[in-house]
Amino acid sequence: MVQQEQGKDNQSNFTKIFGFGKKPERNLDDLKKEMQIDDHIIPIEELYKRLGVDPNVGLSPAEAKTRLEKYGPNSLTPPPTTPEWVKFCKNLFGGKSFVFW
Repeated sequence: MVQQEQGKDNQSNFTKIFGFGKKPERNLDDLKKEMQIDDHIIPIEELYKRLGVDPNVGLSPAEAKTRLEKYGPNSLTPPPTTPEWVKFCKNLFGGKSFVFW
């Protein structure tokens, strides 16, 4: 029984590393429910009130610093990259390459 469970763990690790097997399905409706943004729909004056900003003056340096500490920089994080050895193994063992072995 323990050996079977260990075999399943090894198999799942293999599929995680090499990308084979079923991919988890994403339910788009659930993703849409999580994030409901109406900033693009509401009147601009209401948006100013919601964000706590004056359109003529902007944010004070103290408020900008506070928001930077609270929310972090306004930049995108790069997507995770696949290690080169994993790409190599996928090319070596994936597709029709097993015919050449």
